[in-house]
Amino acid sequence: GHHLPLERGRWRLGLSANARLTLIAGSGALALAVSILAARRFADTPWPLSRGDPGLLTAAGLLFLVAYVLKIYAWRWLFAGDERPQTRALAAATGGSSIVGLVLPGRCADVVRIAIVNRYPGCPAGVRTVGLSIVVLGLIDIAALAPLALASAFVPGYSSAVRTGLILLAGV
Repeated sequence: GHHLPLERGRWRLGLSANARLTLIAGSGALALAVSILAARRFADTPWPLSRGDPGLLTAAGLLFLVAYVLKIYAWRWLFAGDERPQTRALAAATGGSSIVGLVLPGRCADVVRIAIVNRYPGCPAGVRTVGLSIVVLGLIDIAALAPLALASAFVPGYSSAVRTGLILLAGV
């Protein structure tokens, strides 16, 4: 009969049924041991926002979700009408890039965002158009955060070097 490539590769390695079962059991035991060690480590470590005010944390979370939706719709309007991707494509790209942005630098998240939009079925925009829209979206983000940097420069408790840096950041 017809065999899948994985099946052919498995037979080429010469793994018997007992060897495969042992390999699966060993992998499962290793995964379980690593999970237990990670759980013990996280149980002893306080979470970053564990001491925060629940009302403020909830409000911040809701504001983040609202900003997420607004960013998707704002990003959509950066495209010309005949090149505009579907809102679902932009939402998928924004979600995927936010996950990648947790572990990799921001430019990697932008690459993922471009790839998801470009590969989305029926997307009329090319890589160049999507890339340019991300650059403009980044400029909008920076412009929106400049007043926050300026306001932070006048909050008590910062050294003069930090204040100067925040003022320079807002000016740029």
